[in-house]
Amino acid sequence: LNYSKNIIVTNINLIGFAVNADGVHFSGCENALMQGCFVRSCDDLVVGYHYGYTNNITVKGCVFLNDDAHVFLFGLGETKGAKIENIFILDCDVITQQEAPWHAGRFSGVFKYWAHGGNEIENIIADNVRIDYFRDKTKACVFQLRTELRFDGEHPGKAIRNIVFRNIKVENTDEVPSLIKGYSKDNAIEGVVFENYIRGGKKVCGLKECNVVIEGYTERILIR
Repeated sequence: LNYSKNIIVTNINLIGFAVNADGVHFSGCENALMQGCFVRSCDDLVVGYHYGYTNNITVKGCVFLNDDAHVFLFGLGETKGAKIENIFILDCDVITQQEAPWHAGRFSGVFKYWAHGGNEIENIIADNVRIDYFRDKTKACVFQLRTELRFDGEHPGKAIRNIVFRNIKVENTDEVPSLIKGYSKDNAIEGVVFENYIRGGKKVCGLKECNVVIEGYTERILIR
């Protein structure tokens, strides 16, 4: 669906079995709704790359089962001026997530926001997302927010700003730690808010309980 506008995707069941079989792509799209769908595949399930300006994407009331890589991936790509903003992930269920079998730890996370190629990611809200027990907790994590370059010769993202995790319920308590990593002062992550973040049946009150590693340049990481 890349480079499209005014999209509605409803009531589909999608199963991908081949290596690198992604789910639904919204790269370079504006004004899209994905609702009432089930997606299982062995790569990323909902994708918005830095292939073009991506704005106002809503994923609502869906169920996801991820065999490799990410459930929600926004970022990556070297196209200039390809900002990603105003993404809404609402009332979804995640059965499991597991990292890709290459470059351990770099391609993992139910939520992966990786600003890249000099681009920005801004205003993403995940609200009322339920994450069941990970099938293999040694190969899964809840989120990664990153702005550093992906591989040598590529370029870091300019910034990630205004990220909200609200009413997120995680059954696990001892999966691989999540990550917030800002590449430099000019490539920082600014404004990440956790509101009513539940892990193992208990509301998180501090970063330690959040099971997250924070590296590099970040500002305003808040827990409410």
